[in-house]
Amino acid sequence: KGVELEELFELGRATGILNGVKEGVSPADKTFVTKTKMVCGTFTDETAVAAKEMLKAAYRQESGLPESKGPMMCFIGRLDAQKGYDLLLEALVEVLEDAELQVVIVGAGRADLVQETKALEAKYPTKFFYAGW
Repeated sequence: KGVELEELFELGRATGILNGVKEGVSPADKTFVTKTKMVCGTFTDETAVAAKEMLKAAYRQESGLPESKGPMMCFIGRLDAQKGYDLLLEALVEVLEDAELQVVIVGAGRADLVQETKALEAKYPTKFFYAGW
């Protein structure tokens, strides 16, 4: 969990981002957009609202997720504790039952976290979609 640094953070002895964003991870980067299936193409601050609606519709079509008035959250990254993905899964387990939220996961990683991800998808088929990588 967080590469086991929680105690240092709780004690106030460390602050910061445990693992930052990699260069090239941007909606303006064509390779990133293609790899993450962003059918809207590259986008900027000015075109983000329209791009988000297009992406939401595309992910719903691909995944079979139904229409929802709630937000859609996408995680795009390596499924690994170093990225905090284990913490995300724990939080989703606590909120998905009652929240009007849909989640799309795009990535690959540790086998145990992939299995937990697939189990969550099976439990919440109208709220959770694992796209793989």
